[in-house]
Amino acid sequence: PAAAPPSADAPPAGEEPPKKEVQKPAAGGTFWTALSAVKARDVKASSGEICGEMKKGDVFHVLGQDGDWCKVQNVWDEKPECWVMFQNKKGKQMAEAAADQADASAKWTKQQEAPAAPAGGLDGGFGGGGGGFGGGGGGGFGNKQMSDEEAELLAMLKGFSKEPAAAAEEAPPADGAPPAAAEPAASAPAAASAPPPKPKAERATDQAAAQAKWTKMQEGIIAKSAPPPAAAA
Repeated sequence: PAAAPPSADAPPAGEEPPKKEVQKPAAGGTFWTALSAVKARDVKASSGEICGEMKKGDVFHVLGQDGDWCKVQNVWDEKPECWVMFQNKKGKQMAEAAADQADASAKWTKQQEAPAAPAGGLDGGFGGGGGGFGGGGGGGFGNKQMSDEEAELLAMLKGFSKEPAAAAEEAPPADGAPPAAAEPAASAPAAASAPPPKPKAERATDQAAAQAKWTKMQEGIIAKSAPPPAAAA
């Protein structure tokens, strides 16, 4: 396919991209160093709109503090304020005041001198040089790195996303609760059938003997039913 036409804002071939306007540090500020990936936001909340992003080792200019947040000089866009969380809710320090303020000031200025980000977002970073925000090794400021505050939010979301059934399976049984019933065993073979009951009557083998006995039984019945003889006078 035909190559896309060059952007109207792109510099001619062989020329360096335009550099950002370098700000001077505001009076009364202090330079801090990021101890991990952090984001500058327009309000003091993790839900605030992102002004800029910094990786570990980047420098920013702090103008004041409020709780766990630092108000910083905005060198990224036109927002009136930018805030950086320097300590997360678990107490982990994510930024601290630079020990050498003169060296930090020079680094902060050098970070601003990095070429501006190309059109299309922050994925490419503000310039590819090692001196840019988030630079070093070809990436500039804005390389996507998860900050500590984002990692906390992600962990919370993962915890809430568990299915109730799965959570119930993982939970141990409460104290005193009876153990779960075992799976029923395969049905045992049926017990041996009982012998058939003995018949109460059967055909006599010796019919002649049986007839004689039958006659004798009748004579006994008659004898028992006859009245006793009268007593002698």
